[in-house]
Amino acid sequence: MELGINLIDTAAVYGRGFSEGFIGRALKELGVRDEVFIATKLPGDFLSYGDVFKGTEKCLKRLQVDVIDLMQVHWPPAWHNFPTCEYIRAFENS
Repeated sequence: MELGINLIDTAAVYGRGFSEGFIGRALKELGVRDEVFIATKLPGDFLSYGDVFKGTEKCLKRLQVDVIDLMQVHWPPAWHNFPTCEYIRAFENS
């Protein structure tokens, strides 16, 4: 942050959620949440409509924030037939 970096990019699958947990604790301890843009990702295996909401809630809890600035798809749901419009609609509503 001292060098001007204000983007934190992580994902629910990095370290099985530990990355988000470490980041959440650091942001809370440093009191700098308002100074950073948080981007995280949900894995393609969990993109059903309901899973997007559950996954987002888990990310919010691990990151210890009320808002995630950018939620992304970590990789396309290649092994599951989740229609793109279904999970994008869930992203819009979560």
